[in-house]
Amino acid sequence: MAQDYKSIARCVREEIWTKKNSLLAEEIISPDCAYQVHDPMTPLVVKGPAGLRQLVGVYLNAVPDARCSVEEIISEGETVMVRWSATGTHSGQLLQIAPTGKKINIAGVDIYQFANGKIQNMRIVWDAMGFASQLGIR
Repeated sequence: MAQDYKSIARCVREEIWTKKNSLLAEEIISPDCAYQVHDPMTPLVVKGPAGLRQLVGVYLNAVPDARCSVEEIISEGETVMVRWSATGTHSGQLLQIAPTGKKINIAGVDIYQFANGKIQNMRIVWDAMGFASQLGIR
């Protein structure tokens, strides 16, 4: 089952974030899943597939050409860690940040906990300060 969990976790970055297949969230994420963003600029928690789709939508609106690459996946039992990197161009509004046209290159780690074959809890830690620095805001 750990291999299946790795494949599902990979889908979040490759299918939902990169290929913009937001409908996949319904299939792989539990309705009561909590997605926690550990980010000093915008720490937040969203719930379920709809919450993840909303969060992804905010960032893809700001960086519509975003491409995520899975760099490493480690799993133990029902927990999977995905180390990823992402590139793109900040060409849309992001919260209070007007488009800068700047290229970004960031990295992060997602931690997924599974229950009953679906993602039950997700945590993301990413280089938000590096992202802000690349956009020229601090």
